[in-house]
Amino acid sequence: MFQSRQENSEKIVSTLSYLTCGTVGFLSLLIYRENKSSFLRFHVYQSIVLFLVFYLAGYSFRLIFTLISTILHYLPMLNFINHFVLKLLNKVPDFIQVSYYLLIIFCIFRLWQNKYSQIKWISEQVNRML
Repeated sequence: MFQSRQENSEKIVSTLSYLTCGTVGFLSLLIYRENKSSFLRFHVYQSIVLFLVFYLAGYSFRLIFTLISTILHYLPMLNFINHFVLKLLNKVPDFIQVSYYLLIIFCIFRLWQNKYSQIKWISEQVNRML
């Protein structure tokens, strides 16, 4: 029922790690090298991997979007399709960002329930790091 101060401080550090893209958690792991629980390490590593995956996905998509828009710009016969495709593709980075925020909320929610949040590929990679 009551939790120890260490458990609460680990939850706070893990929450801040999710909210700061892993920065606070990484610094806490560097500063406090001893007494690192697997629960804290899991959530810190997961916040870092989650940020990297979504950052790279957003960056990759913007690169692909720029390439596609440049190609479609030079095809004037497809001008009516060009406008539709560019409008549709312009919404994808927003979708990626909203998905990232929803996953962070899910992870923080599971964290405060004393559970590991299992995200298919990301959690598997984090478990390998532990």
